[in-house]
Amino acid sequence: MVRGSEMQQEGLRVGAIINHSKQTIEQILLQDQTAAGVFFQPKLRHEAQASNLPFTKDVLGVVALLGKVNDDNLSRLLSENLGLETMLAIVCKTYEGVKSLEIYGKEGMIDKTAGIHGFGPIGRPLNGRFSVICLEQLRPYVGSFLDGDSQRKLDILKPKLPGGEYPPGFLGYALNMIYVDNLALPFISDGAISLDGGIMKGTGLFFLGDRKDVEVRFPICSEASNTSTDLNTEEQLKKMEWRQERLVEDIHREEKLLNNAKLMFNAKKQEFMKFLSEGSRQVTQALEPSPRQVKPGHFEMNWS
Repeated sequence: MVRGSEMQQEGLRVGAIINHSKQTIEQILLQDQTAAGVFFQPKLRHEAQASNLPFTKDVLGVVALLGKVNDDNLSRLLSENLGLETMLAIVCKTYEGVKSLEIYGKEGMIDKTAGIHGFGPIGRPLNGRFSVICLEQLRPYVGSFLDGDSQRKLDILKPKLPGGEYPPGFLGYALNMIYVDNLALPFISDGAISLDGGIMKGTGLFFLGDRKDVEVRFPICSEASNTSTDLNTEEQLKKMEWRQERLVEDIHREEKLLNNAKLMFNAKKQEFMKFLSEGSRQVTQALEPSPRQVKPGHFEMNWS
C-alpha cells in the first residue's frame, strides 16, 4: 500500500509538471505572430509532418520550454529577467539550422514562402524580428561545476557587497536556479535576482519599480522531481498521452468510415427494396388472367 501511494503521488507530481508545460505552450501560442508561436502551431497540429520540415530538424526548442524552476515566483522573476524576446528565442544546435529558418532571394529580401516565414498563418505574417540562439557558436563555460550535481550547476562565488556581506535576499545565480533539459546548454548571461522584486543586471545597473508579469514564463517543477527516474516517468507519460491522442484520432477516423458505410448500406438497401417492389409488381401483372375477347355479332352459348 505504501508503494502504491508513493507511485500515485509521483504520478500526480509528474502530471502537474506536464500541465505546467502545457500552460507555457499555450502562452507561446498566444504570441501567434512570433517565430516561437509559428513554430509550435505545426508541432501541435501535425506532429509527424512538422518533424520532417527542414527548418525544424535542427531546432531544440524555445527557451521558455528548455528549463523548469521550483515555484511560480521564481518563474515570474526569471522570465522577467530574460524578457519576452529571449523567452521566445528559438534554440538551434548548429548555424546550418539557423540559416534554414530564414531564406533570402536574389535581391537579399526574405522569402516569405520559405523557412519559418512560409509556415505562418495565412494573412498573419511574422511580426518584426525574432531571436535565435545557436549553441554551436556559444562560448563554453571554462570554470568548475558543483561536485555530485546531476544538473552540473556552475561553481560560482556568491557576490558580496563592499562591506563583505551577501546581498539581502540573494538566492543564487539564474543559471543555477533553472533546471535545464538534458539536450539544452546554458544560455543565461550573468546577473542575479532577489525575491523582493528588484532585478540587477551587470555591474551597477538596477531595475526598480513594480514587477511586471511576462506573457511567457518557465514551467514549474520541484527540485526533488528532477531525478533521472522522474524524467523517465515524465517522458513515459508524454508518450502515453501521445498514444492516447493518436488512439482518439483513429477512433474518430473509424467512426467516420463506419458512418459512411452505413449511409452507403442504407442507399443500397433502398435501391434493393425498390427493385423488389418493382419486380413484384411486374410478376403480379404477368400472372393476372387477361379478359377474353368476343368478336362483335357473335354470342357465346352455354350448353351445359
